[in-house]
Amino acid sequence: MYTTNGVGNVIPGLRDSTSGHPSLYNVVVVGTNNDTLQFGNLFKTGAVDGGSIPSSDQGVDTNRDLIRFPFAHNFRTGDPVILSAAAGQSLGSIGATPGTTYYVRVIDPFDVALYASQADATAAPNTFDPSNVSGNDIQVSNSFSNSGSYRVTYTSAPPLPFGADGVNVDPNNYQNSCGGCYDIVVGPIDAPNHNADDGLVTGQAVVYQSTGPDLVGNLTNGHTYYVITDGTKAIQLAASYCEAVGCDPDGQPDNSTNGFDDIAVNPSTSRRRPAARARSGSSRSPSAD
Repeated sequence: MYTTNGVGNVIPGLRDSTSGHPSLYNVVVVGTNNDTLQFGNLFKTGAVDGGSIPSSDQGVDTNRDLIRFPFAHNFRTGDPVILSAAAGQSLGSIGATPGTTYYVRVIDPFDVALYASQADATAAPNTFDPSNVSGNDIQVSNSFSNSGSYRVTYTSAPPLPFGADGVNVDPNNYQNSCGGCYDIVVGPIDAPNHNADDGLVTGQAVVYQSTGPDLVGNLTNGHTYYVITDGTKAIQLAASYCEAVGCDPDGQPDNSTNGFDDIAVNPSTSRRRPAARARSGSSRSPSAD
């Protein structure tokens, strides 16, 4: 953490810490005697799929103009950076000039895009919700020019984290457990002792991802499931879209015999915080940068 302890005189290019907002930087050890530090991150320049869920992979996605790090990069949008290659190495396909100052736009904790100007890096994104989508068209608030083509980064709604104490709870009182409820409270905390609605809809595909080895019972890390929800704070998960919405798997019209089939989830013994990551269709606003 970098801080001047309220004295000021911040080193140009760095951010001073403020109350509740520490300025965290990763450190790179340099120098012939390993006696010099730089603030920044190391990454390899090989190809990587920036559309995949981050794990330990790293590299450059030339289709999305993204750089992925194998760990949390701790950059913030607008940070100035200078790219350099290790001795005897090149920047490969990254398409940037060594020694030139670029500006970071944070895509997520593992991915960044670089811009030639700070104004472009920090420009407000174009946001939209599902009602703005029609066929192959998306209506955004800020119009693009009719000429030329544009490369954009689609950012979905942020993941919805939950802990083991949010699995199998009484929907009428989340402080009480309920062994046969098979539900998960994923509504984000927006105030002390209060959860907002989760913004998910029944049938929506989500990806379950855990940050540790202790998984929720009967769920598989990185697997896609389908939401069953009443539109508030708790959800159940199904293995298929039809099992979530109650449709007839053979494609015939629905009838009263078609039921919902939720997975019998049960909490792990760990208190690590896994997350259900919404893949598409969230009513919360995604953005196109």
